[in-house]
Amino acid sequence: MIPCPTFMKAYWYIRVSGKSQIDGDGPERQRERIKEFSATHGLEFAGEYFEAGVSGAKEGMDRPKFSELIETHDAHEKPVKAIVVERLDRMARDLMISEMILSECRKRKIKVFAVDQGALIDLATDGDDPTRILIRQLLGALAQWEKSMLVKKLATARARIRREKGKCE
Repeated sequence: MIPCPTFMKAYWYIRVSGKSQIDGDGPERQRERIKEFSATHGLEFAGEYFEAGVSGAKEGMDRPKFSELIETHDAHEKPVKAIVVERLDRMARDLMISEMILSECRKRKIKVFAVDQGALIDLATDGDDPTRILIRQLLGALAQWEKSMLVKKLATARARIRREKGKCE
């Protein structure tokens, strides 16, 4: 496959929620997938914003690196044309927060691409395709549900370990 010509600069947004994940495989996996997607789709690397140990349920503008990315755009130092994430849940693991972040990007005419979509589909758009909006919102709701289930499983496991061993972590 021959990569298409570069047509826009894009920032990479990488996020892991737990402090223990910072040195794990997650950041590098995200980086590699975004790099490959960007090369395939002609997106020129403009910089990376790595949100280390920040929950996907935290408001977008309360995240240091996402806030810095938006401030850079607003200051027109390096105009942001696009943001690339591995999956939409890297932007947020809460439907309302995801929609608010995408709304902020939409207002600023920043496109948001997710590698798992397999194509240059702007997830920030509220264009004329109601089905695309529905799918985006369903993905956001599923990310929120998945996070809730993980939290519940971890809490149950920690409680069991505390009962058996007297302490956990």
